[in-house]
Amino acid sequence: MQHYIIYGRMHYIAIFDKLDLVPCKVQEYLINQYTKCGGFQDTTYGEIDGRFTYCIVASLAILQLFDKVNIDWTKVSKYITMCTNFDGGFGSIPGGESHAGYVFCNIGV
Repeated sequence: MQHYIIYGRMHYIAIFDKLDLVPCKVQEYLINQYTKCGGFQDTTYGEIDGRFTYCIVASLAILQLFDKVNIDWTKVSKYITMCTNFDGGFGSIPGGESHAGYVFCNIGV
């Protein structure tokens, strides 16, 4: 759930051009949610989900950290692709039921 809060705050901070005020701990928190499968997890329950992946990837993009973090972006792309279903939609996880919200999140990544 923290991902949604951080994601929203990133927009607010970016609007006022104050990204330099984002603490290193927040950046580390986002990066540390990356998993070996290529998705990002929720720290509350350790659930790996397309929503969390979207919020964290978007936050890292706003912070302009793509080139500065040790994340295998090919694995992230493969994880998103694995969430694709036979009907053309996306599930929250590989094999999960298609849902419009996950289509937005997974295409957004």
